Amino acid sequence: MTGKMRRIRAILFCGFFGAVAALTGGIGRWAIPSGPESPSQGPTGATTASPESNAAPQAAPNVLSLATAAIESRETVSAKMRYEAQLFGQRLLGSGSYVEQRPGRDHLFRLELRFQLGDSPSSLVNVCDGRYLWEYRSAGGKSELSRVDIVRAWRALQRDGEPLAAHHAMALPGLGGVPRLLHSLNRQFEFGPAQRGKWNNPPIIVWRIEGGWRREALMRMLPDQASAIAEGRADLKRLPPQAPDKVICYLGEADLFPCRIEFRRQSPRAAETATDQCLLAVDFYDIRFDQPIDPSLLRYQPPSDTEFSDQTESFIQRLKAGQP
Repeated sequence: MTGKMRRIRAILFCGFFGAVAALTGGIGRWAIPSGPESPSQGPTGATTASPESNAAPQAAPNVLSLATAAIESRETVSAKMRYEAQLFGQRLLGSGSYVEQRPGRDHLFRLELRFQLGDSPSSLVNVCDGRYLWEYRSAGGKSELSRVDIVRAWRALQRDGEPLAAHHAMALPGLGGVPRLLHSLNRQFEFGPAQRGKWNNPPIIVWRIEGGWRREALMRMLPDQASAIAEGRADLKRLPPQAPDKVICYLGEADLFPCRIEFRRQSPRAAETATDQCLLAVDFYDIRFDQPIDPSLLRYQPPSDTEFSDQTESFIQRLKAGQP
């Protein structure tokens, strides 16, 4: 069970924070059984966005960059979440919530994820209060707590002459939340034109964008294929068996907030049936903007019986290395 829990934590703790490079590292360690899947149904049963018959793809500005800017322009954002994956032959369902607030230059947020594995409730809580980022993980009867000192990280980057404008709102002060997720997707995947369509029931109008790995990201995962990747001849079948080969995002037309994000992989039976598998799907719903948020949600009091590990230095090194 310990190995399974470690793999599940890798998915949950990386996947929802926009560190897509870390996400694929987690996905490479967990097993998704292949099974029949209707191409018109997402794992949660919501109707997948269908393109409008006369809607041509929009070769517009980078849609994810626009979506990130739109979210960052909001004073507050709140949303509920649900997600689904198939792990170790089991269907794993989870739920959660997300809130963020931007007082001045700070970026405060809270993300909570919950799921049940057998008889054991598991959870993840991430809180950024403007000074620290806290991450509390509880799974399989064990818990872990880590902290990043944002002010210390900011000063270290200033001292080393790093271009802090590139980090503002993406990582400092506040690390990220949903904006960082979109930013990381944009860094790791190259997206095609946006296509206008309908999503969910009752339907809303969305932009659907689909992206494949950028060459630089593929080279990091498949270094032995560097020459072939540079020439556009990557063999995606050599990715770790459960790593995604594409991402699909559905963004609300009116607000550009993500309604759904899917990590997908071409089915090994694609030669017989041209379908792919949804490895992991995340839905955001009941999305609200510029509404008051309970201040207590943006504070974190560590459990008295849990020690924390300081991850500030590793965070600084990731930023210096340009990692998401």
